[in-house]
Amino acid sequence: MNGKDILNHFGFTTDVEPISIYPFSSVYKVKDGDHYFIVKRTQNQVRKVMEYITMLKENGAEVVTPVPLKTANPQMIGNETYVTYPFIEGTTYTGENKEIVEAGRLLGKIHSLSPSQNSYNLAVYDVFDFTVEEVVESVQKIKKIWQAFMLISTYCN
Repeated sequence: MNGKDILNHFGFTTDVEPISIYPFSSVYKVKDGDHYFIVKRTQNQVRKVMEYITMLKENGAEVVTPVPLKTANPQMIGNETYVTYPFIEGTTYTGENKEIVEAGRLLGKIHSLSPSQNSYNLAVYDVFDFTVEEVVESVQKIKKIWQAFMLISTYCN
């Protein structure tokens, strides 16, 4: 399905085929009136995720939830699920101390509000779900960075 059709399902119209702002999945930034939105493909268990993030937001966690629209949000389009969120202006994460502290505060809030049992029946995220090739690629990148660091530190000393 093309991006124009996806946007049309949510009531957004465009004369040109939108280009995804994310190279690995369909994520479209769209303007409607004075507001920008993100329309993106998401998990098929989106209703469970929406219940969970709505609970978090209602209890004070600063999380983004789908926007109310004149059409259903989220929607099944073909075999994929799409959802519309507000577009939030911001800056790119740089890993500075202030950002790390804020991320820690948010994660702490989320963990403190989350039930001890998986009562939302969400899929369990497997942090170890990667291939041997991905590990080799990561080790090679780390080695290159380490070698550059060693070279620079040798000249600086």
